[in-house]
Amino acid sequence: MNISKLTQTFGIHALNKFNKATDASLNGALACLESFYYAFNNKNIQVLKEVWHEDELSQLNNLWTYN
Repeated sequence: MNISKLTQTFGIHALNKFNKATDASLNGALACLESFYYAFNNKNIQVLKEVWHEDELSQLNNLWTYN
């Protein structure tokens, strides 16, 4: 399994890109992730419900590493 480390951050300027999240590629996954942080940062439960997928294989892992 190849695990990549993102260089992007999704702070208060994250956008709701849910309309691009259905793209079955890395771009779609990043759009979904940014939309999640948009919902989180803006306390928008509707967008959070749209991006959250109820499946045992779906995960959100926030691992912070400091060098």
